[in-house]
Amino acid sequence: MIQRLKITESAVTFGLVVSLALSSAAVAQQTPPRLLFAQQSGDVCNIRYWYEGALEAVILARTAECPERLFVDASKRSVFVVDGNDIRTLRIYPLAESAPIPLPDLDHKVWLDKMTPRPDENSNYKPGVGKLQPIGIRFLDDGALGVVLSLGMPADDAYHYLFRHGEDGWSIVASRWCHRWGCEDPEDRAYPFHSENFLSTRDDRSWPEDRMIWHPGLMHSQYVVFRSEEKYEVSPGRYDGSVIKLGLKIDGKPSILETFTSPSEHTDTLHTFNVDLSIDSGAPKNLSKNQCLTSIVGRHILVYEFFRGRFELTDLGTGETVFKDLSTAAWID
Repeated sequence: MIQRLKITESAVTFGLVVSLALSSAAVAQQTPPRLLFAQQSGDVCNIRYWYEGALEAVILARTAECPERLFVDASKRSVFVVDGNDIRTLRIYPLAESAPIPLPDLDHKVWLDKMTPRPDENSNYKPGVGKLQPIGIRFLDDGALGVVLSLGMPADDAYHYLFRHGEDGWSIVASRWCHRWGCEDPEDRAYPFHSENFLSTRDDRSWPEDRMIWHPGLMHSQYVVFRSEEKYEVSPGRYDGSVIKLGLKIDGKPSILETFTSPSEHTDTLHTFNVDLSIDSGAPKNLSKNQCLTSIVGRHILVYEFFRGRFELTDLGTGETVFKDLSTAAWID
């Protein structure tokens, strides 16, 4: 029988939370959080961005099909979209679009003579797929466009290649080997493949963990008034996950956000299940039943469900769904 064991509980007055927010996150609060997303509408996909307080989302571009990823430049001012065989560069402010640039040839055989051999030089170790996949796009330090292409290998391993676009087209300028548990990147941020150099709406590890529903850092939010955590005891001395509760106060109304968290078998990021929101003692509204990633910014929660492959944005003050059935999304503040 599963039992709950209460291990921590913290309660903070609303005024104290506000003072903490002002001291630690005042700068971030000056600019409304912006959300970047892709949403299918009939036979077109709208690439849009929205910020808290806006009545409508701005359309940056339209594509025939929604991409799996949107790539954000380090300045947070440019967005890159793979549209067919082209890369489209969209500037958020002022709104503009550069001429599209064709992707490098995605047939790995074209680049075989320039590719790094497998670390153990096993010639019988062949790629698992024939096509390279774009997993990162950004402007390099010299201003040229850079693209990271991944070549899948057996056992979930992969080669990653950094391509640079110059006057003579594309060339490979760096490479790395990755296994199924990740890539051994150095801490040096100048390293070409460092994760902070590439922000993608499909890469949860590119975004701060302190926005996730389970993170104690959410106590710095002006809307959070308490946080509690109760661990699940599966058997004596054995625990498997926790129940996290966040007490909020938005527009004078109290609400409770509750979720069950469980450690991932593959990463150090917690998974969340059964995210429920209750407003002013009302019946709970389920925001997600499946394994998901969450991010809370201001008064909104963005939920991504792995098994349904969709994103959804909800107002924590009203319980209303702001945007749903998004193919990809991420905060870019």
